[in-house]
Amino acid sequence: MRSFLCLPLLLNLALAAGPAWRHQAKTNVPPGQQAELILSPTNTVYDVLLVLETEGMKKTFRAKKIKAGAQKRFAWKPPKGVSEWRGRLTGSADGATTTAEINLRIVSVGPLEVRISPKDVDLVGGQILAHPSRPLSKVELIAFGDQGAKIVDEEATLEVTPTGTIFKFDVPEGAAVRMIQMKMHDEHGFWSAINIAAWYIEVEHEEVQFESGSAEIRAEERPKLDHAIERIEGELKQLNRQLEAYSKALKQKIKVEQRLFVAGHTDTVGQPADNRALSLKRARSIATYFKGKLNIPIYYEGFGEAALAVPTGDNVDEPRNRRALYVLSNAAPSGQGFPQAGWKKL
Repeated sequence: MRSFLCLPLLLNLALAAGPAWRHQAKTNVPPGQQAELILSPTNTVYDVLLVLETEGMKKTFRAKKIKAGAQKRFAWKPPKGVSEWRGRLTGSADGATTTAEINLRIVSVGPLEVRISPKDVDLVGGQILAHPSRPLSKVELIAFGDQGAKIVDEEATLEVTPTGTIFKFDVPEGAAVRMIQMKMHDEHGFWSAINIAAWYIEVEHEEVQFESGSAEIRAEERPKLDHAIERIEGELKQLNRQLEAYSKALKQKIKVEQRLFVAGHTDTVGQPADNRALSLKRARSIATYFKGKLNIPIYYEGFGEAALAVPTGDNVDEPRNRRALYVLSNAAPSGQGFPQAGWKKL
């Protein structure tokens, strides 16, 4: 996340038959830091008096003499938030004394922060719930689909609700959003950028057959895992090609954490606690086999009979429920298919 300030404001102030000024104002400052007004007269000025006021605060600055072309810096700590300052600048030059009005709007706020939870991102429906640290003025959104193609480039519609700010955008029919870049602006000139990558792939594979009650991978079953490794490597190469396309389009390096999750499941034969323990051991065995051949972080978990592929009653021998899922994702799988997941890293 990045937050940026507006540039300093440059102003000219000319007093007829007296001082002629050029002054620069630093009006966007982080909380606790100083705002600045730098005076630079084009002729030598004497008896300079600057008085600035805002609600509940008054600042007075004096200078006996400021030479032509020199700079005089006046600095003060403004209150946190947005403050409107009004004041008078008085000085004498070339035998004449004049006064001019000065108006400054000082913004003293922290960086714009925006929290977004993965559960609040709906890339299919084109909706994201965010929690900004202060109101947003606009959100620029770019979305990419398969093969790195840009499918959305628009300003999102904003809807402020009691639970947060909703960003809405139009997803083309039949398109799948894989990555989004959002640039979020507030009314003070700050902005934050967030990239959201939606990467979730269940790798197709042939199920490893274990002996009853065992988590040992037999030699004749290893070719199934070797073939799964080839598929995983192919998916990773495809992802990297997409990331290169995103990076080129956005003119910045886009990275996505690449992780493999192995989930073990059983049928309903036996005690649920025993099934969960056995599925965990089998998932670990498969994950350990992958660990020696894949250079990405690998996690495993056992779910026993808690997430059946085919709903059955108790003590039903259903082969389709005896399975493992190999999931490539940048976020830990959760939800109905992975209840109370406590993923463990090898």
